[in-house]
Amino acid sequence: MEQYQISSTLTSVIDSCLMHFDYLRPELSIPTLQKIEEELSLLPESALRNIKLEETKELIRQCAGIYFSAHTTKQTITTGDSLQVQCEVVNRSRTPITLQFLQFMEDGVEIPVDKLLTNNEVFNLISSYKLSEQSSITSPFWLLKQKVNSHFKIEAKQNVSKPLTDRNLNIIFSYKIFNHTYEYKSPVYYKNDDPVLGEVSQPLDILPQITSVSGDQLILMKPESEANYTITLINHSGDFSGNIEFICPEDIEVLPQKLHVQFESSPQTKIFDIKIKNRTKNQAISEINMMLDQKQLYTHTTIEYPHLDIQNVLTPSKIKVSIASYHADKKRIAYIKGAGDYTLEAIKKLGYDAHEITINQINNDLKKKFDVLIFGIRALNTNKEIINKYDLLEKFMNEGGKLVFQYNTTAELPPGKFSPFDMQISRDRVTEEDSKVIITNPNHPLLSHPNKITESDFELWVQERGLYFPSKIDPKFMTVLSMSDPGENQLTTAIITANVAKGKYVYTGLSFFRQLAAGVPRAYRLFNNIISY
Repeated sequence: MEQYQISSTLTSVIDSCLMHFDYLRPELSIPTLQKIEEELSLLPESALRNIKLEETKELIRQCAGIYFSAHTTKQTITTGDSLQVQCEVVNRSRTPITLQFLQFMEDGVEIPVDKLLTNNEVFNLISSYKLSEQSSITSPFWLLKQKVNSHFKIEAKQNVSKPLTDRNLNIIFSYKIFNHTYEYKSPVYYKNDDPVLGEVSQPLDILPQITSVSGDQLILMKPESEANYTITLINHSGDFSGNIEFICPEDIEVLPQKLHVQFESSPQTKIFDIKIKNRTKNQAISEINMMLDQKQLYTHTTIEYPHLDIQNVLTPSKIKVSIASYHADKKRIAYIKGAGDYTLEAIKKLGYDAHEITINQINNDLKKKFDVLIFGIRALNTNKEIINKYDLLEKFMNEGGKLVFQYNTTAELPPGKFSPFDMQISRDRVTEEDSKVIITNPNHPLLSHPNKITESDFELWVQERGLYFPSKIDPKFMTVLSMSDPGENQLTTAIITANVAKGKYVYTGLSFFRQLAAGVPRAYRLFNNIISY
């Protein structure tokens, strides 16, 4: 740690400042603080000395009661666009302060002012500013590159410890107090007068002119097949004409190879249809990257909650292509949402006739409408009424229906029956996504129809195998898999199943909510079997 032999002068000045500080007239301490500033400037150059010097300058600004702001009426702007910035300065003390000039940091343009600010007089200046085409977009820097194996790529090492991208659109206010010159950097922000909330401030975000609309970027295909795909683009400012190029891996082709896009106004949204062909014979995950005029195209997502700043998030526009061998039949699927997952979308991608229903739609006629009822993750935790519907669920199974539960947590698990036979949910889990899986019952229909499931079907899984496996189960349940983390005991209840009259019951703690959303091909095959066996 840096240490200094602090002069007696600096010590006495600091003591004097503390002793004579008047919280009713803090500006009276400015001359003493400026003396501290001078003494600190005489110390040898170092990081600690610079920190203390900047802190002293900030104390001077706060004691002077100077208010600076630079705001605009837009929450987003695009590179190359123009905006009006309203700069506002108020001297809330009786100390004479001279505003010398304003400077836009992006290009260094100075606007001379040379204005003496009197007590509580509001100084306003409205200036037009045009962003360069090379202006940095403001999405979190760690999202701008595609992550690999759950790791984000950060090219600028100075950003490693930062949560967000530094804002480049700032205004420098240069001002003078008692012949000492200071600078204050203020980011340009968006300000709005809300009829309910009053004055609301939000960060000003810089977006590319053209972005793709956030949506489902996963397509599931069979080997050596083709599929249609829809791209939605939005133009945020002005007009535009350009070309989208699709960067494809080997054995995958997009038609047309280049897509001409043209916008006449803004904001304007257009939809484009493409065809994806794959000549792949093996099951795999591939990505198609989209470039706009040889630059990365980004997908724009807005995250907006009342208690948070608006987040405009940009991620590389890619189409994830999951190629899997599967065989969907004509079963009618009902899905009841739990805590939220990708299950319904995945079922539809497999080709099933699937519909989301509510708890109230579980009735005596359920089997007449559906063959399989699948619950989303943590459905029991989030829908306490399921327990009260168990008699109807059992009737559904007795009539030949299949009931599929995904994982539930032990916390907030309601008392009551949700299984035809005794079972107890535990906290057992397998956290290593590549841990070895052993097929213990290879001839069971769940592992043989319509797809033959082998140990290779557990390759390329992400994040984890599963969680909250049952620990104690009735002998009437059958198990089909065994797995464990390294050095742990084998767990055999990742999937348990039982015949119930004409129907079936399945409970699985496997993390399909992660695998299906990530497009893991072989996880789709196994889920296909759970539905159709």
